[in-house]
Amino acid sequence: MNTPSGKKTVNHVTGTARGAASEAKNSKWFEYVARIGYVMTGLIHAMIGWICLRLGLTGDSGESADQSGAIGAFADAPGGAALLFIGGVAMAALALTHVLDVFYGSGRRSKKKASGIIKAISKAVMYAVLAYTSIQFALGDSSDSGDSAESAAEPFLSSPTGKAIVISVGVIIIIVGLYHVYKGISRKFHQDLSPSGDRQIGQLIDKTGLVGYVAKGIALMGVGAMVMWAGFTADADKARGLDAAFKEALDLPGGGIALAAIGIGFILYGIYSALRAKYQEM
Repeated sequence: MNTPSGKKTVNHVTGTARGAASEAKNSKWFEYVARIGYVMTGLIHAMIGWICLRLGLTGDSGESADQSGAIGAFADAPGGAALLFIGGVAMAALALTHVLDVFYGSGRRSKKKASGIIKAISKAVMYAVLAYTSIQFALGDSSDSGDSAESAAEPFLSSPTGKAIVISVGVIIIIVGLYHVYKGISRKFHQDLSPSGDRQIGQLIDKTGLVGYVAKGIALMGVGAMVMWAGFTADADKARGLDAAFKEALDLPGGGIALAAIGIGFILYGIYSALRAKYQEM
């Protein structure tokens, strides 16, 4: 049973935590660090695009065309470990920004509160995964995102309920991909940004956002289709990431050209993400 003094202690700790969280949310220094996270995500997407472009043009990229392959490419470059560590910390701050947004930002004020919270948490998870992977590579450890997806799916494929869960995850990924395509074509991404005030910068944001979101959406739909297929066939090998989806596409008629186009789209999305470091509403 809680004593009055115990309740006061809990309330004091809770109040202190809330105060610290609110202070972090409103801190300009914290915002600057989080904005650097957009630059790092831009570099990762651009590297994925470069690897995908090479895969489409030559049939062999040399690295995995996914986040682990892109981050690994940076890790092998001179000064790459330092870049990944700094970028990882920045993306962790960006993830925390989206978590705090649920309680103190637009996610809380949104008329569509549930959708705002889901979006904020989804973005927080995405940036947290990228941050963890970047820091992991910076410290000399490495992992394959395709293997991770396969390992995550495997325990679920031994029962009908588990298969249904895997299929549902695939459907969700496809829906997210469709939303990316819609967001690009409709140019709804402009709602996330402050006006640049410069016509040329505005046009650059518009073109890179449009092509980038569509390319990323198509890639996500490919991943979702593979995850769904893994659920239908109870084959964990099918539940892999971007690299496997790209290599499957390579075997299709015109697959090389399509991959090269998606690679260019990812590079443009990387440029768009870097521009968000200055113009994103925080």
